[in-house]
Parts: sequence; structure tokens; C-alpha cells
Amino acid sequence: MARSMRIWRLAATGAAALQLVMTAAACGGPEGPGERPAIGDVAAAPTAGPSAPGASGGAGSEPAKPDGTLADPVVVGEGDADLNGDGVAERIRIWWTEGREMDESSPGPFAGAYRSGKFEAAAYESGGRELARFALNEAFGGGEMSFRKAEPFPLRFDDYNGDGAPDFAIGQRGGTNGSVYALLTASSDGFRVLAADIYSADSRESIRYRKAGERAFVNTYYDQQKGAYMDVVRRWRDGTFVAEEPAEAKEARPAGLEDG
Repeated sequence: MARSMRIWRLAATGAAALQLVMTAAACGGPEGPGERPAIGDVAAAPTAGPSAPGASGGAGSEPAKPDGTLADPVVVGEGDADLNGDGVAERIRIWWTEGREMDESSPGPFAGAYRSGKFEAAAYESGGRELARFALNEAFGGGEMSFRKAEPFPLRFDDYNGDGAPDFAIGQRGGTNGSVYALLTASSDGFRVLAADIYSADSRESIRYRKAGERAFVNTYYDQQKGAYMDVVRRWRDGTFVAEEPAEAKEARPAGLEDG
């Protein structure tokens, strides 16, 4: 059954404005409920925002308001990658820009403090100038996101579609058996979502998938109906990742590589 799919573009008209474009797409995929194909272009123009690397509002900042709401932007994740192929690494940071701290007091794997609300991905030159910015929540349907309160997690990069640009996956916990990931690519021109709603057998905020050739990767997920771990190859074809027929995994393992 067909359902709508969102494409987001960030356009600058004096101040940056988010334009939401709706288009039709085929529903479903083998990795679980909500699986859908890549959702297209998401370009982010440089805008005013949280501080560049080394400036105030970084990883050490904490909410200062009595109700737990955020007072200053906080870095929750970061990593270095060459965005333009010049051999010099740029810095990508994930910023918590709006929301509040929440405590999960129930015993179990989800217990602890979380930062919930709105998040943005931003890219910076080595000198600190901002190159691009993207509203990360839009890669997850626009809803609220959350990350466990901790030191900034490392972003893990690879090139999954063979275009020479660094790609990275960001995840949100989807239950005890895994997380739901969005796969993004970054360049000096901005950020673009390559695929979304990838249910994977992993709990880390960012993972590096196993490659299956120059333009494909393997996703491992747990199928509750079959009671087994499954592998599915997602291959880059005509500007999107196409999921092939899943097969039972030879071993139970996380979707992401252990070495990052």
C-alpha cells in the first residue's frame, strides 16, 4: 500500500526557511514496521546557530533552568571527515538545541537521564567557519528525538554509495532488540538523507555498517516473528538504496562493526 514520503529542503531567503515537500512513495521494506526507501535531498545552507568547534556552548554545557529545559546548546555527538576531498578533515557536530532533560527511573536497559527535544547537525571548516546545518529531527519524521546524557558520542563514517562523500548513520532506540537509523551524507554543500527508518540490531547512537561492495551495505536486524537475526543487503541503484531479499544471518551480531 502506498503512503506519503517527505522530502525536506532548507532554503535561504534572508533567513533560512524549511520547505516541506510531499511526494508519493512505495511503503514497506524487509527490516520491520515503518521501513521505507531513501527520502531524497536535504540540503542545508549555512545559518546562524550554535558555536563552532572550540567556542562556548560545547559538550560541557548543561541546562541551567530549574525546570530542566535547555539554556545553551550542547554537543551530543561529533566526528571528523573530509567533506570536499581536499585531504583536510572538517568537523561535524550534533547539537542539542531545544528541549529538556528527562529521567527514566524504571529498571532496565533504558534507565538513566536523557536529553530530549530538537537536534541539529552542523559542519565546520578546520578554522571554525560553519559550512552547513540540518534539522536532524526531520530525518526521523519531524518528531522529538532523545539521546542518553553522556559524553559526546563518536560519529562513524564510511562511503556507502561510492560518490566519495562521507556518510554516517544516526540512531534512535526502537526497543530492546535494536534502533531505528537514518543514513545521511555530508559535503561542503550541505547534508542529504540517503535512507531512513532502517531498523538495525544495535543500540549505539552512530554505527558503521558492513560494506557489501563499493555501493552497498549489509543491515542486520532481529525478526521477532521468525525468532532469528536477518541480513539484508541495501544496494545503491538510481539514486536510492534498494533492499534485496533478506536471508537468515549466519551469526547473531550487531549491525555495526565493533571497531566503529
